[in-house]
Amino acid sequence: ADLDGRADIYATGCMAYWLLTGQLVFTAETPMGLLLQHAQTSPTPPSARTDLPIPRALDDLALSCLAKDPAHRPQSARELSLRLAEVEGASAWTQDRARDWWATHQPALA
Repeated sequence: ADLDGRADIYATGCMAYWLLTGQLVFTAETPMGLLLQHAQTSPTPPSARTDLPIPRALDDLALSCLAKDPAHRPQSARELSLRLAEVEGASAWTQDRARDWWATHQPALA
């Protein structure tokens, strides 16, 4: 299959997953194991990996970005943006909430 912008949508889904849960989509003991999970394993919904409430539409959108088949992902950044704007509560994210999230989840410096 040819790579196109939908690979970026997958990468955006990985970042969204981490932002929602503070965890990586997949972990493995080896790089090959990690690659196989990204290629073959369905991710656990973000809402199942955090105590924070995640709207169902946001959960579904993050999972759609991580679809194995690029045809099942949002087809462009514009489509992703439009779908994100439709998520109930999307406008409730504030600078204070962002600061609190980063204070809790910022990775430790090595």
